[in-house]
Amino acid sequence: MKVLNNVAQLGDVELFAHLVNRGADPQRSLALHAVAMCRDPEKAKAMIDHLLDVHHMDLEAHNRALRKHMFRHDSGTPARCAVHHRNLDTLSHLLRRGADPERAIDYAVGNFLYRKFLPAVGLLIDAGANADRALGQAAKNKDIEAAKICLAHGADVSVVIEEQREKTARQQVRREREANGTWGDGDGHHDSHPSEDDEKDANVRTRMEEFLLSVERTKRRASEE
Repeated sequence: MKVLNNVAQLGDVELFAHLVNRGADPQRSLALHAVAMCRDPEKAKAMIDHLLDVHHMDLEAHNRALRKHMFRHDSGTPARCAVHHRNLDTLSHLLRRGADPERAIDYAVGNFLYRKFLPAVGLLIDAGANADRALGQAAKNKDIEAAKICLAHGADVSVVIEEQREKTARQQVRREREANGTWGDGDGHHDSHPSEDDEKDANVRTRMEEFLLSVERTKRRASEE
């Protein structure tokens, strides 16, 4: 398994085929994930095509199920691995071959676990990932740069603003419950504690909110004209 992964990472189709002919089982490997670490675009494309066309490997296979051990940041589908390893060429080819962009968009936008890779965001949205969901993640991260990319690729700022208003309303309800001594009574949501939320990154959060509102106002004026 490890040898096949290393050969896939090198993009050596001939050696990979030789090993399989000598009895190695590609279905027990993470070869399609390992291609994310190949820095030669042509070799990577050839290896992906070989793995899919000859060995019929699963484009949506989750490598965590095969690892069966502790969490790793490059866990997920082959597309997610390509995002993690910042391999735009491999990601592009995986998408052309039918990889699901929705399963990688969170990795590209980033969160508290995964470092962002913004060059992949537009590519994933253009391939079919939900632009509004990506914008919501960018807003949650308070990342204006990521938000601009999402908006440029068709995200609807009104959807995200409405979601934020609903969250604010829920937080207000929670404030009232806390004041009344009923904090935590279940409404099914798990927004952060209001006092923590108010004290954390207040200036960054305000800039993000102002940015989204300015985009919404510009959009409204354009539609009125």
